[in-house]
Amino acid sequence: MRRIGLNPSRLSNAWLPFLAISAALLTEHGRLALVIPAELFQVGYAAEVRQYLAEYFPQINIVAFERLVFPDIQQEIVLILADRAVTRQRGIRVHEVENASMLSDIDLGRLAKRPIKPVDHASEKWTKYFLDKSEILLLRELRERTDVPQLRNFIDIDVGVVTGDNDYFLLDAEDRSVRKLDESTIPIVGRSAALAGIVFEENDFDAWVELGKKAHMFLPTPPHGAAVKRYIKHGEEKGVNTGYKCGIRKEWYVVPSVWTPDVFFLRQADHCPRLVANRTRAICTDTLHRGRLVDGVAADVLAAAFNNSLTFAASEVTGRSYGGGVMTFEPSEVEKLPLPMAGIEAVNVRIIDRLIRNKETAAALDLVDRATLMDGMGLNQRQVTALRGIWMKLKERRRGRKK
Repeated sequence: MRRIGLNPSRLSNAWLPFLAISAALLTEHGRLALVIPAELFQVGYAAEVRQYLAEYFPQINIVAFERLVFPDIQQEIVLILADRAVTRQRGIRVHEVENASMLSDIDLGRLAKRPIKPVDHASEKWTKYFLDKSEILLLRELRERTDVPQLRNFIDIDVGVVTGDNDYFLLDAEDRSVRKLDESTIPIVGRSAALAGIVFEENDFDAWVELGKKAHMFLPTPPHGAAVKRYIKHGEEKGVNTGYKCGIRKEWYVVPSVWTPDVFFLRQADHCPRLVANRTRAICTDTLHRGRLVDGVAADVLAAAFNNSLTFAASEVTGRSYGGGVMTFEPSEVEKLPLPMAGIEAVNVRIIDRLIRNKETAAALDLVDRATLMDGMGLNQRQVTALRGIWMKLKERRRGRKK
C-alpha cells in the first residue's frame, strides 16, 4: 500500500489492502467490482482508503442490502462498483436492495440515472451517503458552524476499567459479604442496564445491588488481611493470574487506572446514544466509556444537552454498526460529536432524566431541540425536523440489518 502512497494502520483488516491494491492495478479504462465488508463506510482505519477511492474514481456506485447476506457471520457487506473512465459528474451513488436475490432485478440503466452525491471530506465516514443530498448538505452546513462545540470541549472520554477477568474481580453483595471483602471492594457499574436515565445516583446504584448484580470490584490495599489473602489465593487456583491483562501487572490482583468518572457513556447503543452524569463513587468496566469534565460545565447539564436531534443524527454517522444493529463508539468518536449548549439553561435536567427513564425519548428531544437548536442556534422547525428524520432513517437502517 505504501507504493501507492497509503500508510496502512496496524488495525487494518486484510480486505482493505486488497481493495486498495486492486484499484491501483486498473488501467485508465478499468472497472472495479468487489464484495467487501460494509466497514468501509464506518471504521477509522479505512479513512485513508475512502479518500483514495474518492480521488481515484470519478464515480463510485455502492449497492447495500437491507438484510444480512451472510447472517451466520453477522457481517454486513456491500458491493462496490467503480469505473475509472467515467467523465461525468464526480461523486457517490448508493442503491439499496432487500437481499442478494434482488440483485438480478437491478436496472443498471436506471441506477446510472440516480442522483450523484458530491464527495466532501472523503476521509470521513461514508454512512452519510445513505441520506438524501439535502440531508447531507444540512449536516455539512451545521458541522462547519463555529458556534457548535464538540463534546471534547467539555469532557475527556476514556475506556472503562479493564479488570482482566470480570467473573473474578466483580462480586455481588452476597459473595462480597460471605468472603468478608466489604472493605476491599469499590462500587462499579458493569452493564449499561444499570443506567436508566441521564443521571446515575446512589439510589440507582442501591437498586442495582438489590437486584443481585455484581456491583463491587475487588481492589485490595495493603496490609492484606486473611480474607484478602484467601481471595487472592482463590484467584491463583483458578488461574486468573495467568491471563494476559493480569499477567503483565506488577501485582496481578491490583486493577490499574481506577478513578471515579464524572460521566458514563454507552459504548454500545441500540435505540440511541446516552451520556450519563455520575453522582456516585462508582467506576465502570469497559462495557462503558467514562469521562472527566474539562471545562467546568456541570455533568448533568451536559447529559441533558446531549439529547438533541443534531447530536443524535451525528452519532449515527460518527459511530459504527455491525450485523446485530448495535451502534458502537470509540472514545475519539464520542469526543467528536457536536454538542450544542447555547440555550440549555432553559431546560430542566430532572424533566429530561424522567423522560429518558420512561423511554419517552422523542419528548426529551423536543424540549432540548427547542432550547438549543431553535432558540440557541437559530434553526427553524424544518431544519430540526430534518435532523430528527436523519437520525430516525439511519437508526432504522442500522437496526434493520438483522437476519
